[in-house]
Formats: sequence, C-alpha cells, structure tokens
Amino acid sequence: MFKYLKKEFNENFRHTHYAEAIIKYKNSEALDLLNQIVSKSRKDLSSRGWSYLRKDMIRQISYNFIGIYAALLFDLLEEEPHPFDVSFAEPLWRTDKERTYQFLLNILGYKTSCGDTFKSDVLTGKIRDSIAKNAPEFIKRFNTDLKSR
Repeated sequence: MFKYLKKEFNENFRHTHYAEAIIKYKNSEALDLLNQIVSKSRKDLSSRGWSYLRKDMIRQISYNFIGIYAALLFDLLEEEPHPFDVSFAEPLWRTDKERTYQFLLNILGYKTSCGDTFKSDVLTGKIRDSIAKNAPEFIKRFNTDLKSR
C-alpha cells in the first residue's frame, strides 16, 4: 500500500483524506510520508490551504496518536498555538512534559483578530486542569508563570 501512497504523493499531498489514510498506519514509513506532506504543503499551498490541512492533520494525529508522531504533532501545534488546541496536547504529556507545558503557556499568548490577548478564565481553567491531571508537579509553576504574563 505504501508503494501506491508514495506514487500518488505529488497528486494527492494537499488532500486531507490522503494524509488521514497515511496517519492510520502508525509506523515510521507513515511518519516519513507525513513529514514530506508537511514540507511540500508549507511550500506549495496557499496559507489558507496549508492552515486547513494543518488543522486536519492535528486532529487526525491526535485521534491516532502513537509516540513516533509526537515531534510532528508538536511541530504542527507550535506553528500557531490556538486556544482550541488545549485538548490536542493531551497525548503529548506522555512524551515530553516540559515541551507540552511550554506549548500550553504559549496558547495563553494567543492574539485575537483585534490584537488583544485571548486569556479567558475558561481557557486558563482548561490549561490548569490539563496540567493538574497530567503533570501536577507543574501546578505551582503554572500559577507563578500565569501571574507574570
């Protein structure tokens, strides 16, 4: 099947269903092909096209998560941290607590279209809950970091 997927790369790299099919294989060959999709898409797609594909890949990788996808998922999430991405950080706690923590802090710096920082009590609560559940040793640090933002 990977011979077919590799052969069809240039025709299909921009389609979400193509990436979804690859993600479900959960192996190093899939990861290599996904990295190629990301590289080519960043270069060849419009910013809107890339944004749509990126968001779909984040969703699909999160649903089909295995450890070898961690670096790619971090890369995609960190490119443009968004308040609604808090739940996608959930599987990443198992692979790199510090990087996951930093990613969640960066979400608090998200700027709205008006240029204001989007830091609602609900968002802060979701992040605090995620930290408490997955890395309770970071709660005190989070409270300190939150005050300094």
